Amino acid sequence: MSLITPDVIETNFILAMDFWRKCQYQNAFILFEKCAQSNYPPSFVLLGRMYAHGGYIGPKDELKKSHWFNLAKQNNEFFLNPKSDETLLLFTCGLYFDYVKKDFEKAMKFYTTASERGDAGALNGIGGLYQYGYGLPKDLFQAVKYYQMSADKGYASGQNNLGVCYENGYGVPKYLPQAVYYYRLAADQGHTRAQNNLGVCLQNGSGVPVDLTQAAVYYLTAADKGHKWAQNNIGVLYETGQGVPQNWIQATKFYLLAADQGHLWAQNNIGVCYENGTGVTKDLIKAATYYRLAADQGNQWAQNNLAVLLEKGEGVTQDYTEAVRYYQLAADQGHMWGLYNLASCYEYGRGITKNIPDAIRYYQRAEEKGSTQAKQKLQFLRENPQ
Repeated sequence: MSLITPDVIETNFILAMDFWRKCQYQNAFILFEKCAQSNYPPSFVLLGRMYAHGGYIGPKDELKKSHWFNLAKQNNEFFLNPKSDETLLLFTCGLYFDYVKKDFEKAMKFYTTASERGDAGALNGIGGLYQYGYGLPKDLFQAVKYYQMSADKGYASGQNNLGVCYENGYGVPKYLPQAVYYYRLAADQGHTRAQNNLGVCLQNGSGVPVDLTQAAVYYLTAADKGHKWAQNNIGVLYETGQGVPQNWIQATKFYLLAADQGHLWAQNNIGVCYENGTGVTKDLIKAATYYRLAADQGNQWAQNNLAVLLEKGEGVTQDYTEAVRYYQLAADQGHMWGLYNLASCYEYGRGITKNIPDAIRYYQRAEEKGSTQAKQKLQFLRENPQ
């Protein structure tokens, strides 16, 4: 039996990186695993990256990410002083210091060396450091410059990131058609974040005519690779029957996939399904559980929904004080029903000291948000002063 030589391992890794850059993630994963079996440290970094976010070979997996990143850290010397001058290896050293060690100065050093040789991934990496101000002053104009160079070389992540800049006006004038152009370039290479971003544009008519059928196609493609935002978004389309036939079973399937990856909107959405028994067996305990997960991440809809269950004692032990706390959190974000329900608690003294002036104040804010119920309450309180 022949031994696998270091040259063969490095060759396999470079081939895996080529698959990675072409968004052929499953092929890349197979080769990265082979390299990992030969204890090749750069493969630990890429395997960890695949599990860090989801959308490559499946959902994110914190335990597997930590496993591979910890193995990479145990080989810190390898990355500090790489024995090979191969450009892709130097880029991977940049990834290691960027994503694993969070040593952005060293990441910049390796990215710069690789970028000077024309490496598109390194150019994208430098763009990211400038965009978020990691290890150097934040500079969106410089970020766009490097993303553009990366995108011009056909690098899908660079194209997606440049699309994000055009969509949001980061370092360039906001121009949605240009955002769509770059999202499509990346999406059609198989880049899952770009597929979701393009789906959002197609769904909302942002920079492109509304096309719900095509939006669903892009969402499904990304969702099937574990992208949690795409999973939630295709769940919404299945729930509403937009671009796909209405199918509550499919909606809840994708909501659950995204919710279990920590997606706060999906957690709220599956909570609603469990509360109402749509697509799943009605289960108020599960509804409250998912609402709480989303509420504690700051989702105002979930904060209000959880508070309603706490006030009624459905799926949770009745607790007026906790209900008021979550109503307040939702109200502080301007949530109409949170404002209305908090006003009601002040009006009747549920979970908080009765206070009509505060009730009126929150009813007024709810009315400003469009609540007809708040308008009626205000009229009643004016006609029946207390």
